[in-house]
Amino acid sequence: MYRSRAGLALATALTLGALFLAACGGSDTNGSTQSSSAPPGKDMPAVTIGTKDFTEEFILGELYARALRAEGYTVNLKRNIGPTEIVDKALTGGKIDAYPEYTGETVATVAGKNVLTGSAEKTAQLAKDFYAKRGQVVSAPTPFENVDAIGVLKGYASQHGLQTLEDLKKLPSFTLGARPEFKDRFVGFAGMRKVYGIDNATYRQL
Repeated sequence: MYRSRAGLALATALTLGALFLAACGGSDTNGSTQSSSAPPGKDMPAVTIGTKDFTEEFILGELYARALRAEGYTVNLKRNIGPTEIVDKALTGGKIDAYPEYTGETVATVAGKNVLTGSAEKTAQLAKDFYAKRGQVVSAPTPFENVDAIGVLKGYASQHGLQTLEDLKKLPSFTLGARPEFKDRFVGFAGMRKVYGIDNATYRQL
């Protein structure tokens, strides 16, 4: 199942927003970009970045950490904090200053808005607006997107004529295996039932 994840954003406390802006340079009165003579990270406090509990997040955390270190920042990286709900609590509780987040995950899981926008840009704007109300800011989304899909073996798909997510409704029953948090999320098993009407599945936690 594809979910409305529109790239990634780095959610960070508002007081640290200037750190990320400074790394991009400033603008003069004519609107052109200019670099500061001092290293962006000079005399700034250390930044603590967290990651969720899966491989892609580990990679993204490393990428953000290395990018900031290259600009002169001192970065502490806390890996494998937990799923979205846990790492967001670490952010709001001040245990970390930033973490890589998916805009679709922000809208559905953090903000609790069970909507399908149909647009990566609309999803990103909803995420940005949500963080702004909490006194936080996000970076611009990455130029690439990340989506989830339900996978089956090729032979099983051919045997049962499965080509789309809706085709799963043709099965008498089937077992879906996924991470624990997938079961109750709108961008997961709960959404499959509500949006696509798939109610013939048994959920198995992996």
